[in-house]
Amino acid sequence: MNQEIKRRWVEALRSGEYKQGREALKCQGQFCCLGVLCDLHAKETNTRWVDHINKDFSSDYLDQDSVLPIQVMDWAGTQGSDPVITTRESISRCITHYNDGERYDFIQLADLIEQYL
Repeated sequence: MNQEIKRRWVEALRSGEYKQGREALKCQGQFCCLGVLCDLHAKETNTRWVDHINKDFSSDYLDQDSVLPIQVMDWAGTQGSDPVITTRESISRCITHYNDGERYDFIQLADLIEQYL
């Protein structure tokens, strides 16, 4: 992963600027950890989110609603649309597993990304 983008992502997760959501990049103003990375890309490239007025008020970013678009993967240098974290215990899980399944908060996710990605 691009180390400068990683630093900015970790900083954004720790900033308190983003309200955490689950199972969507962005929904009702809340972001998953991947949505925060997409938002950093959006700010840098002046790319807009597409908001949907539907039952859940979700938003797409570059035609994706739950994983990283290829443009963000290329920009950030991630391996895959849902980067895998392999801990020192050799447990490998996609980052969304920690955000959605394990319900890690953004501080815990920032620590994982900083250490293992």
